[in-house]
Amino acid sequence: MKQLSFILDNYLRGKATYGPVRRIVDILLSVSIASFLFEAFYFKYQLMDIGDYKSIINFFIKGHFIVPLLLSLLAHYVTYFIAYSFFSLSTTKKSTKWITGIVKFKLKKKDMESLTRKMNKNGVVNMPVKFEPSWIVETYLALKASV
Repeated sequence: MKQLSFILDNYLRGKATYGPVRRIVDILLSVSIASFLFEAFYFKYQLMDIGDYKSIINFFIKGHFIVPLLLSLLAHYVTYFIAYSFFSLSTTKKSTKWITGIVKFKLKKKDMESLTRKMNKNGVVNMPVKFEPSWIVETYLALKASV
């Protein structure tokens, strides 16, 4: 309950709540998947009475907790792998597209001269430096070399 009030407090103060909320949702998703898998492959379980200490101790001593724990870990890492794969593949595809665009880009002297003239004559914002074609070529070559 303290964690929930901490999240609410951060939200009201304008701080980010993404991390704690993401962790809570991740735990709920993993536990619900593990619960579904446990009931599908083993048996329908019932929650233990908190006052029955003997059954709780037997649950841990006899090792009955291993199966639900492993199912929870499995569900957590499988969902993590699926999300990581999806987002890494989608961002890799986009960044590869940008990199190929940078590599295939051709600078023309006429285009650079017109661009530098337009940037130097910009009436909206005064530029702190004068742009020259040589500076643009150096910047482009440095960018291309880093890619």
